[in-house]
Formats: sequence, structure tokens, C-alpha cells
Amino acid sequence: MKIKQITSCIIATPWKIDNEILMYLIKIPVYFYLKIFKGVILGANYKFYGLPKVFRHRGSKIEIGNRFENRNVWYSNPLGINHPIIICTWDNGTEIKIGNDVGISGGSIVAAKKIEIGNGTIIGVNTTIIDTDFHPVDSS
Repeated sequence: MKIKQITSCIIATPWKIDNEILMYLIKIPVYFYLKIFKGVILGANYKFYGLPKVFRHRGSKIEIGNRFENRNVWYSNPLGINHPIIICTWDNGTEIKIGNDVGISGGSIVAAKKIEIGNGTIIGVNTTIIDTDFHPVDSS
């Protein structure tokens, strides 16, 4: 029965297969981009559909848990992705920690101090998560 369901899914939604093939083709480049070039702590069994945009302050920390799934290109989600996810740490000592089994489609996560996303969180397409408004509240 399971094989029949899988075959039916492949025939009915071939775009899903295209996404999976592309995800596996960029798995190694994503690993090097995040771990080697950007200094991100990356868990196991991640899925990136397209490259994210990461801006990490040298004195900050970005940690992504196990089984993270991230969709960054318009064709990877039928709701439409406006732009790849932007993950940005703003200052020295800033932390972004994304737990295990988290899914994000596009959007932005920008921290001035600390943002922590718990295990099992599913974040809707094009969501913005910030802990700052990037300007002082005093008009002077």
C-alpha cells in the first residue's frame, strides 16, 4: 500500500520530486556556505530548498538544530516565497538559536540581542521575527 501511495504522489505532484532533487544537489554547497563561510552551528538532517542569506556578526552565534527545513525559492512552496530567509545577528554577543524540527519558508530572523525558536516550531511563509526596531525610541 505504501508504494502505491508514493507512486500516486509522484505522478500527481511531480514538482515535489523536482524540489527534493534540487535540495539534495545543493546539500553540500549549503553545508560549506553555512558552516565554513558563515560559522553557523548546523545540526543533522537539514533540508534547504535554495540558499538562505546569512549575515553573522563575528562575535555572535547562530545555531540551527536537527531536522531543520527551510524553503527559500518561490517554487518550493505553493504559497510563494517573497525572498530567501535572511538570518542576521546585529552585534557582538548576539544569539539566534533555532531548535530541532523547525520549518521556515522565506522571511527574516534578525536579532540585536537574542532570538530563540523552540523545538517543533513551524513558521509561516514570509514571516519576520525581530527583537529590535533598529532605531532609538528617543527622537533626539
